[in-house]
Amino acid sequence: MPDTTPHAPLNGDQLQRFTFVDADVRGCVVTLNQSYRELVGNHPYPAAAAELLGQFAAAATLLATLLKQDASVTIQARGSGLLSTVMAECDHQLNIRGIVTAAEQADGVAAIGADATLAELLGEATLAITIAPANGQRYQGIVALEGGDLAACLSDYFEQSEQLGSVIKLAADGELAAGLLLQQLPAANAAAGARQDPEQWRELSLLGATLSAAEQLSLGHTEQLTRLFHEHPLNLREAQPVAFRCSCSEQRTINALLALGGDELRAIIAEQPVTEVVCQFCNYPYSFSAGQLQALLDQPNLH
Repeated sequence: MPDTTPHAPLNGDQLQRFTFVDADVRGCVVTLNQSYRELVGNHPYPAAAAELLGQFAAAATLLATLLKQDASVTIQARGSGLLSTVMAECDHQLNIRGIVTAAEQADGVAAIGADATLAELLGEATLAITIAPANGQRYQGIVALEGGDLAACLSDYFEQSEQLGSVIKLAADGELAAGLLLQQLPAANAAAGARQDPEQWRELSLLGATLSAAEQLSLGHTEQLTRLFHEHPLNLREAQPVAFRCSCSEQRTINALLALGGDELRAIIAEQPVTEVVCQFCNYPYSFSAGQLQALLDQPNLH
């Protein structure tokens, strides 16, 4: 009996990279299903906020394929609209997490109307793209999120900061999120025998831009790419799994408590016998007794 479950895509929770046989162009296509549902299922997001977070998660996953080392990429928007922050993070192993927070005047994320527009959600916003290596210095680029169009903003970012022509397409509907990245290869990375052809890039980028949100959310990766580039042979690599996974831990929570300082810890101890700290990403609760907090307070380097 065929599967009639809504949004059961051929490529759920998978990313696939591809290159063109005769062009210096690379790409990747991603579909997030269960991982996206876990991401938004941790919070009572309305449809508009959940869809925006899905676009951010798909975008972060696409950008993670460009990492050359053990690192993570974070895409974060801070705006003046109903939302104060939208953030998604993906590491080099394609583990994703993310969150949406409401502005003070919005009376909570859950109170935001399901039909809120991007302009209403973010208003005037800036977009920060942060690369954080496991060992090494963080890099951050900041651009204006003009018009609230995340995909176009990211494409412009690559063209301006990296001088690389890029096409990015993003879609999400609360249950499924998807993305496509098409990008010129840097000259130094061009494959042997591939042609540096501006007209060919123009043609491929125009074809990529025709991909609709409906196609992204209903078609498998192979079918998407065949419809777009049926006259251009490409090599589609083996799929890589994508998963929701939070990087929180008890030690990280302890570090956050230590960062509060001695005065704040003393106030917490005086208020309650047990302190519960809930991860904002996955809602996992970490509990600490007054004795455990006192032990932190007694550390010689905490004043």
